[in-house]
Amino acid sequence: MYYLKGLSEVKKIIQKAIGLKTHPYLPYDQLNAEYYDFLRKNSVFENYKFSNKIELYDFHTLQKLLPKYGKKYQQYYSMNSKTLNDRLDKDFFTNALNKLESMNREIFDLSNFLIKIILINHLKSYTDGTTADTIGLSCMDFKDHFDAEDFIELIVHQMTHMILFMDDYSNRHMLNQDKDKMIDVGIKYVFGGTKFPIYIAFHSYLVGIEILNFRKHFNGFNYEGRYHGTTARIINGCTSFEKGLKKNLALFSPRALSILEDAFDSLNRIKMVSQQ
Repeated sequence: MYYLKGLSEVKKIIQKAIGLKTHPYLPYDQLNAEYYDFLRKNSVFENYKFSNKIELYDFHTLQKLLPKYGKKYQQYYSMNSKTLNDRLDKDFFTNALNKLESMNREIFDLSNFLIKIILINHLKSYTDGTTADTIGLSCMDFKDHFDAEDFIELIVHQMTHMILFMDDYSNRHMLNQDKDKMIDVGIKYVFGGTKFPIYIAFHSYLVGIEILNFRKHFNGFNYEGRYHGTTARIINGCTSFEKGLKKNLALFSPRALSILEDAFDSLNRIKMVSQQ
């Protein structure tokens, strides 16, 4: 959404979702109180004491801070490897955040405002990542072979989900009863088959477009991410999702169609540039 709609539109989405007038756009530090109230009402943060910067935790520590979330999801998390524990202890992730700050201060500041906790922990079984109920909490199953660039791309990835969910609060993307409709996108879903719930497909497609634009400006199209894979893989995935989404455009609201039209145009431009 940062690349598709621009920072001003993202700020408008945030302020509208948390109940503030959308103009003028206020500095992040003037939005904290309303945003924290929004998270307490709509996310998993219970009585959490918020910080003005991203905090990094493993699941064991997070359980003490967000006990309801911990109890609900404990079955999905395993013990971390020594490598991952060392990375948490030795500022691997903090250094990656510092790198993002030097790469793009706007994206860093936006992520620092939106993401209150990054949960870094291995999974023992699959569970959903960022959802409408976990805005502000970024959960990463960070494999030992992932690198700092994967971490940075995952921040862009999960922040995109959060912005979309916040937009959906005040600019409904589609009717709730249609969000679980299964559509064929031609690539395999995590549980098998090639059919995805349409709203997940919508999010996945837009995340892919944002990652492609991020690479265009920073890591370059030749970067072979360990999480998102090669640029060609992302383009192929987005192309498949686009075909499935275009067959079901009638289910989307005018707001969602506006976002999709920007994404369709963006993917076409990226295809042309990446092939040069």
